[in-house]
Amino acid sequence: MRLFRKYSPLHFFHIFALSGLLLSCSQTKYVPEGSYLLSENEIIIKNDSTVSFSLLNKTGVTVDELDAVVKQQPNRKIIIGKFHLWLYNRSNQEKIDKKIVKKQAKADRKNEKIKRKNEKKQEKDPDYVPKSFVERKLAFGENLRNAGEAPVILDSMKINKTAKQMNLYLVKKGYFDAVVKDSVVLMDQLLDKNGDQIKVSKKNRQKAKVVYTVIPNEPYTIKSYKRVIADEKIVEVLKPLKVDSVITAGQNFNTDRLEKERTRITKYLLENGFYFFNKEFIFFKVDTTLGDRKVDVKMGIQNFKYKDMVNDTMKDKPHQKFIIKEIRIYPDFHPKDDESTNYATLTVNDIDFYHKYKMKIRPQLLASTVLFKEGELYKKSLVDATYKKFMALGNYRAVNIKFIENEEEGTLIALIRLEPSKAQTFTAATDGTHTNGLFGVEGSMTYTHSNVFGGAEKLQISLAGGIEMQRLLTGEDTTSTTSEVSGVEEIANTFNTLEFGPKVSLQIHRLLFVQNPLEKILRKKLSNPNTEFSASLNYQRRPDFKRSIEEFSFGWVYHESAPFTWRVSPLIISAVAIDKSTAFQNIIDELNDRFLAASYQDHIIAGGKISFVYNGQTDKKVKNTFYIQSTFESAGNLLRASYDLAGIPYANDSLQSYNLLNIRFAQFVKLSLDLRYYFPLSKKSKIVYRVAGGIGKPLSNLKEALPFEKSFFAGGSNGIRAWKARTLGPGSYSDSELRYDKIGDIHMEGNVEARFPLMSWIEGALFVDAGNIWLLNEDSLRTGGLFDKKEFLSEIAFGGGFGLRFDLDFFVIRLDVAAPIKNPGLPTGKRWIWEAGWSDERKPYYRPQFNLGIGYPF
Repeated sequence: MRLFRKYSPLHFFHIFALSGLLLSCSQTKYVPEGSYLLSENEIIIKNDSTVSFSLLNKTGVTVDELDAVVKQQPNRKIIIGKFHLWLYNRSNQEKIDKKIVKKQAKADRKNEKIKRKNEKKQEKDPDYVPKSFVERKLAFGENLRNAGEAPVILDSMKINKTAKQMNLYLVKKGYFDAVVKDSVVLMDQLLDKNGDQIKVSKKNRQKAKVVYTVIPNEPYTIKSYKRVIADEKIVEVLKPLKVDSVITAGQNFNTDRLEKERTRITKYLLENGFYFFNKEFIFFKVDTTLGDRKVDVKMGIQNFKYKDMVNDTMKDKPHQKFIIKEIRIYPDFHPKDDESTNYATLTVNDIDFYHKYKMKIRPQLLASTVLFKEGELYKKSLVDATYKKFMALGNYRAVNIKFIENEEEGTLIALIRLEPSKAQTFTAATDGTHTNGLFGVEGSMTYTHSNVFGGAEKLQISLAGGIEMQRLLTGEDTTSTTSEVSGVEEIANTFNTLEFGPKVSLQIHRLLFVQNPLEKILRKKLSNPNTEFSASLNYQRRPDFKRSIEEFSFGWVYHESAPFTWRVSPLIISAVAIDKSTAFQNIIDELNDRFLAASYQDHIIAGGKISFVYNGQTDKKVKNTFYIQSTFESAGNLLRASYDLAGIPYANDSLQSYNLLNIRFAQFVKLSLDLRYYFPLSKKSKIVYRVAGGIGKPLSNLKEALPFEKSFFAGGSNGIRAWKARTLGPGSYSDSELRYDKIGDIHMEGNVEARFPLMSWIEGALFVDAGNIWLLNEDSLRTGGLFDKKEFLSEIAFGGGFGLRFDLDFFVIRLDVAAPIKNPGLPTGKRWIWEAGWSDERKPYYRPQFNLGIGYPF
């Protein structure tokens, strides 16, 4: 941390500027004489009068769409320039050649020794397996080139292919008369208005730009769309689909719509018993000879084709519907099982079980997991959902669902083969931690039984603990406190915080008490419902206090579909007991801080919460994805209402509050939201936008403040990274002692982060974070902390920085350096880094912060 304190944010700005200059130099170092570096592709979309359209132009075709079909792209460019090309150009071919000779000679000497050793051992032992020869190590320059990117040399053949590909793309979009022209602009041969050659800088010589001029002309539109299907059975089945057709008269012709219609019809037929159907049976005929830029579209469906073995000819027949005749489950299947395997049989709910050993999971549960039934038409969606439900049980290594068809009867026999996995596992893990410059060690032991009661119930018993460095909540300046508290510099060099505790959780694959009525309301079977019980005890010992938290919770988890998850916890009870150090209690007493005192007092939280998560990243087909998480939490409201209705006297008359188990219980409502948008720039680069916030309202029974663990805070490695956790805010409040106790009732935060590859396993990031926390009630000890709708925008903090992400396959290590850009703790007119000059007095408010984390911040 001292390393970064030596430099101001202006130093980092100069480093960025210098990096930009470095990355812009010597781009054509390895471009052969007479060749050109492809510096840019420019796509211009015009109409027939050469008037350029905007990016989202009237033709319905965008520059981005056409850019995707370009066969030759320039070297990758990240925010600070063409880093990969710059890295490649740092190599020296002559040095590489010399190093290769030396390293190859060294490898040859080693291999000669290995060869002699192998020959001697093989003479003594003919069965001896010879040792493998070593390969030459790569030279440093070769490693640079592997991590970098060779210059992209202009290729005229690829330019011609691109023009043809663009034309084909436009035809598929309905622009049959489109014209695509290409031209090459050589930077060292540019002419001015007088026809004289323009002088170019050395770095722009041997560079070229390719310009693709696209004239789409008027698109063809659909005059009529008809289905011409010979199979009357399919015609009848498809009648309900005709109204909602993707293709309608008057639309621009577009092959994408044809493909969507084909997929839609295929999906519908697979849901109506046509087991063998696939989209290759569907074809379209397009008549473009009508004139007036109109086309007729006809959709047809081929009959099922098969080979007549007697006459050795191909024949066809109408498509056939299939009904599920029988369902067989093999609960202890092994890939080596065959027809000779002896099975015992059992029938439950019309499902036949073929098992070799005593069934470990109740057959009633397995039978209820199958969503399709005997006598029903085949439905692909029910088969897919059944597969997911079996995998979600967590007791099977592999699930295979196969059908044996009888075409004469039009029936299917479903074979569900389940390969069991181990029911009991034990894991132990240790990790190093790093939070805001403070290190620690944590570990855990977990025992898991995935079938504890024979119904695929998952029991987990874990014990976790850790020790780490922690700064005192009482701040760095502790000269006025007792000897129990020492300075931060001393504390930071010792592991002064201990935390450990057991946790027991039980997961049941059913929504207890509510599943049947919920399925009736939704009129469908729930795919992956779970009921979860958990109980935990957590003990924390910090320099400022000792705290124990006992918690019990009960709730339901329901995955509505792949991206949607609902979590409802109607009952969460936690008891928090805090034993404060004398020094910390003295600080609270000296400050007469009711807000801080209420946050650090014994309390009980009894309530529940409901959360909703939409994770668009589970859909691999969508490029631009959203992540949304919203949580509503309420505690103490039913308890308070019950006490009031029962007429029970207050346990604390002065505070007009009640107790539960002789402890004051918290009462509040809290709402939080986290919204993220992932926008890809290329295959490996993206920009992530995040908006998060929340509000919590402490109510009558503990109206001074939200419990500490339920309060909002700003800063930290996953938030506004230019501030340490709990050191920012609330509002414009400034704490000269820099204590780590900043909590609030309102939270607003926004982040923008650009992520781009630097090497195969190293990713870079540039980011800007903004936000703050505020109080709902005036606090005389936190001047400026109250939320004011007229002032809050001016109190939003800004920070920015850069980072590295090291992808180690099993996890990502993240290093971030961030510095404040706007500090709301300073007076108005002095908050931005460039305001009021740069002095030693202002430096502490803009110190860079170093963050180390595991995984992405969001």
